[in-house]
Formats: sequence, C-alpha cells, structure tokens
Amino acid sequence: MKKFTKFSVYGGLICLGVGFLLMFITGFIGGASLARDLSISFGDKGIWRWEVFDHDAFDSMFDGMNKYVLPSYGDQRFSVEEDGIRSLKIAVKGGELEIVRTGNVSDGEILVSVESSRKNWYAIDHDGTLVIGADAYLKKGTYGKIVIDLGIDVDLEKVEVNLGGGEARVGSLEADRVEINLGAGEMEIGSITASELFVEVGAGELTLPEVVVAEKINIDVGVGELDICIAKESRDIDIKCGMGEVTCFLAGGDALQDYNYDVTCGAGEITIGNQNMGGVGMHRTIDNGASRTVSVDCGMGEVNILED
Repeated sequence: MKKFTKFSVYGGLICLGVGFLLMFITGFIGGASLARDLSISFGDKGIWRWEVFDHDAFDSMFDGMNKYVLPSYGDQRFSVEEDGIRSLKIAVKGGELEIVRTGNVSDGEILVSVESSRKNWYAIDHDGTLVIGADAYLKKGTYGKIVIDLGIDVDLEKVEVNLGGGEARVGSLEADRVEINLGAGEMEIGSITASELFVEVGAGELTLPEVVVAEKINIDVGVGELDICIAKESRDIDIKCGMGEVTCFLAGGDALQDYNYDVTCGAGEITIGNQNMGGVGMHRTIDNGASRTVSVDCGMGEVNILED
C-alpha cells in the first residue's frame, strides 16, 4: 500500500512538472515573434504547427526592386491606372495599421498616410503590385501609424496584409484573392469579399465580426485566436489549429447541415453545433449529403463551428 501511495505521489509530481514545462514552452514560443515553422509530432500527425510573421522575408521584400521612402508624417498618392497597380501587398513589422475606404481620395487613387518618424518604403514591382513595407514602432509601448485609403472604386486582383506586431483595423477588403498573416498583436477586419481567402494567425488575435464571402477559405492558427463568420457561398473551408482557438460561425438557416465534415484531432477539442468531437488521435467524417465541405485538423487547441 505504501509503495502504491509513493508511486502515485511521484507520478502526480511528474505530471505536474510536465504541465508546468509545457506552459513555459507555450508562453516562451508565443512571445518569440521570430519563430517560424515549429512542429511537434504526434504519431504521423503534427499536433502543433504555426507560422508567424517572417521578419527575414520582411527585410528582403524589396530585393530586386527600386524602392522609395514614404514621407514621414506625410501623404503619398498612387494612381491605379497611371502606375499600373493591380495588386497590393502590405507588410507592417510593428506599429498601428489602418485600411479604410473613403471618398476623401480621387477616383482610382490609393492614399498612404504616415504618422511615424521611421523610414517606411514602397515599390511597384513588374507585376503591378504596390508593395508597402513599414516599421512604425517608435519606442517601447508606443506605435506610429500607417493609414491606407483604398477609395471606393479601386478594384484589385490580390490584397495581402501582413502584421508582425501591434494593432490593425481594416474596414473592408475586396479582391479575387485575399491573404491575411498576423504574427502577434490584434487585428479586426470589417468585411472580406473574395474568391479565395487565406488566413494565418501565429500568436495574435484576429476578429472578423461581419460575414466573410469567399468560395474557398483556408485558415491556419497557431497559438492565437480567430473569430470568423462565413457566408453560405463558401464551398471549401479548411481549418488548421495548433494550440490556439478558432470560433467559426456559419451564416444562414440550418448552415451546419449544409456542409460535410472531415475532422482530425490530435489532443484538442472540436465542437460542431452541440456535438463534441475532441479526443486523442481522433478522425471522423460526417456526410450530410452536401456539396460543401469543412475540413478541420486540430492539434492541442480548440475549434468551435456554430450557426450564426
């Protein structure tokens, strides 16, 4: 009996130590904004994987381009037609970013306003992509600001928004393809209309309170959080979650029944409606006879799919 008690106590202490170790590792990596492509294997499945803002790619994003300095505490205007702009790529290493659509710019213009003393750059590549690279950190705890006004009549083929750390408020994005990459910090996007939407969240928090309209949606969350509401037009939704949390609302009527589901769980928790499908090494398919599919691969995090 004493041996059993001693074994139980030692076993409990070992489990407690492992738990604290995992908490430490999670907290450390959550703040390591330079990390990229981390993974832990669980059998033949990766239960923990996420990509965050690629600082090396940021530092080399203008390689081979003629780059120009954006005016500090000033404005820079671009003409979509005259400058041959077809796409927009924004990379803010740190600071505050706003993307708006107002009537304050002329037809077919994009206005970039800078409230920062740092050097921020722009270029237009040979494919007609306007590239804006900003590092608006001023000092610890304070941000500079980049405001991009897309006007009300600018049509783009692709929009890519990258935020390493800080805050971003985005009114609406419309393009054939939209990519969102959030490393750390907070981002809120009003609405997105696209054919394809790709979302990556490292250790930050991304909220999309309005209905997202996109035929194909690909979501990859590491240790961060994502809240998203998806319109009925979406036919292919792919969700990957490492150790973070994804809450996905499906809009319109009996939306949960309008999709088939392919669900894989490493050691986390997945909820679809009122069905809990968490577990260790679990795989399950649900065939509702629908023409749309939601695929979920959850490592040690939490994924909730609900009706709006």
